[in-house]
Amino acid sequence: MPAGSVTRALLTFGTLGIAVGAAALVLAGVPTRWMVYVVGALFCALVVFSLQDKERFLYGVLVLSFQADVSLRFAYERAGSEGMVFPLTTFVGAALLGYCLIWRAPHDQPPFRWGGKLSVPILLFFAASVASLLRTSERFVGITHLILQAQLYFAYLLALNLIRSQPQLDRTVKLLFVAVAMQSAVYFIQSATGETFTLAGEVLAENPNLPRPGGTVATSPGGFAAFMLPILLIAAAYYLTGQRGPAGPRPAMVAAMGIVALVLTFTRAAWGAFGFGIVWLLLLSARRGALRLRRVGWVAAATLGAAIAFSPMVAARFAESTVSDAYEERAALMRMALRVIAAEPLTGVGTGAYEHAFKSYIDSELDTGWVYTVHNVYLLRTAETGILGGISLVVLLLAALIQALRLTRTTQAGTRALALGWSAGLLAFCWMMYWNILQGYTYNAQLWFLMGMAEAVELSQDSSRDGRDRQQVGNSRAAADNIRPNI
Repeated sequence: MPAGSVTRALLTFGTLGIAVGAAALVLAGVPTRWMVYVVGALFCALVVFSLQDKERFLYGVLVLSFQADVSLRFAYERAGSEGMVFPLTTFVGAALLGYCLIWRAPHDQPPFRWGGKLSVPILLFFAASVASLLRTSERFVGITHLILQAQLYFAYLLALNLIRSQPQLDRTVKLLFVAVAMQSAVYFIQSATGETFTLAGEVLAENPNLPRPGGTVATSPGGFAAFMLPILLIAAAYYLTGQRGPAGPRPAMVAAMGIVALVLTFTRAAWGAFGFGIVWLLLLSARRGALRLRRVGWVAAATLGAAIAFSPMVAARFAESTVSDAYEERAALMRMALRVIAAEPLTGVGTGAYEHAFKSYIDSELDTGWVYTVHNVYLLRTAETGILGGISLVVLLLAALIQALRLTRTTQAGTRALALGWSAGLLAFCWMMYWNILQGYTYNAQLWFLMGMAEAVELSQDSSRDGRDRQQVGNSRAAADNIRPNI
């Protein structure tokens, strides 16, 4: 039977099977969202099976899946935890990596990379997390948190091993731009309707006068902003340096949509992060001689225009809570975290265990206002894993920034624009980490994926440079042999 007939038969019977299965789920009274997930998974599997370029399709789904806050949970609510969480991205990544390892021809199989120049900082980061489990009273919570951290490292590995060429890098950037455009559109709809709808089937009503949804990446505007900022600043870097970017959404359009969505979060930390990131981007681009000055005005105009268009709501946000009041609330939470750090300076209370343990370390002097998890990732990490654990996080972020700065010195214009934007996006994310909890998977996984992407780019450049050096040495030896007199 011809291959086309086989494919059509599979699609026909597969679709019929999915329809029968869906009907069975309805009759069994299964919740609608689970029926949608099961049917969607079966249909995607059928599509993948019928496609010729399965790897390309799976890779596209992988990059776009970072914006889907959907997870499979085991042992949910055990010991008051979220259980063992396995996000959608992990399943898609495992399927893609498995396909590449099994079905690629041996001669097309490059050596697997476990790390690059960030290997030591990453090892220190995980060593501190593991050490914090030794003395914690919330060991199950710590184990579940460590499993989630391992999946962040998996996102890093995926980028490190799957981005091996310039076309693959260009396609990755295009998909990231598509994700930002999609999330901006989702956020506009949520802001207009005053509802946050999640991919888990939940609909959360927002303040109709000042809606602050979270897209499909989070249920809070802070999480949405953390997801958007790195890619938004990469798009801004492409535009400000005059790079067209890969085929797909134009960097100017992506940047404009992202800026409007960021204004609509009405999150002052996000506004500050964008301001900090864009100033860094302008200064570094000018220093590298890549800045197109006439384009700076358009970015400023887009930002100012969005702020003016929504100025009544911006004013309402400031009236709702002043900057000084917001800082004082967070300062009180920071003082609580410092009390925990002083009590457990070596190993902390255990990774992921802060919200379960911190109340036992504070007294009536501090227990007078907002008693909640500290809105500062650096203090949260230190309280959970000890002082060395907090330092390991800073070292990892600093090493990633130094790597991005190295890449900004490349002569390849597209890679330089990417590195300029990534350095600004990383700093903006670091700023957000000072003001928010930011423990969600989606934006942290994307951050680790971007670290892996930068690693992959630098390793490819190093390999190309080594290859050119070896070729030059070989040419020199050949030339010497040609001019050597015969004796």
